[in-house]
Amino acid sequence: MKKLLKQLIIANSTLENGEISAAKQLAEFFAPFNDICRLSTWDQTRANFVLLAPGKGIKKSLIFVSHLDVVPAGDVPWTYPPFEPVEKDGRIYGRGASDMKGGLTAAAFAVKEILDSGLQLAGDLIFAATAGEETDSIGMKFFLDQYPDIHDAAGVILPEPTDLKVINAHR
Repeated sequence: MKKLLKQLIIANSTLENGEISAAKQLAEFFAPFNDICRLSTWDQTRANFVLLAPGKGIKKSLIFVSHLDVVPAGDVPWTYPPFEPVEKDGRIYGRGASDMKGGLTAAAFAVKEILDSGLQLAGDLIFAATAGEETDSIGMKFFLDQYPDIHDAAGVILPEPTDLKVINAHR
């Protein structure tokens, strides 16, 4: 888990660089399931990664959704270089470790555990990592255009940091 998180931090997926490097890290992580994965790119650096594991069709879909982008490191001095992950005292430091590459990594591992088990769920299992949440939400718009039936999901799990409070809505 730590390896993927560190790779996602190194990906430096700010708007300036785009999300393609982070999306490719997820494609590599899910390589054994390539037949149910889709890496969508545009504008040379922007990208979404989507995995759709078909269920038995007797229940609605469950969606894990996260964003790939992070805000720039800014001019504030960092204790550690923002895009060079540092593990210290049981924590991993780096730009996006909390918002939201830690949650993205946790969701990716949860989905992979389900896929590795060989269990076919009653409904589709969808994992979406999208571009531009910190700016224009363009990746979510592309995702919804590519998967128009997604609106009929049983639920969406979004591991966005919320100070450990469960919330029931997000933009």
